[in-house]
Amino acid sequence: MTGVKLIATKAGDPDAGGRRHPEPVPGSEHIVPADAVIIAFGFRPSPPD
Repeated sequence: MTGVKLIATKAGDPDAGGRRHPEPVPGSEHIVPADAVIIAFGFRPSPPD
C-alpha cells in the first residue's frame, strides 16, 4: 500500500427519471499517499457477529 487513487466526478445529464449519475472528470486522477486504508460502506453500524 502506497496510496489511494482518486478521481474527481461531476454530475452527468439526467436520466429518464431525472437522476444525475456521477461521471469522471478526465485528467483529474491523483494519488493520495497512505500506508493504511479503512474501507467502510454503509449507513449504519454493522458489528461483526
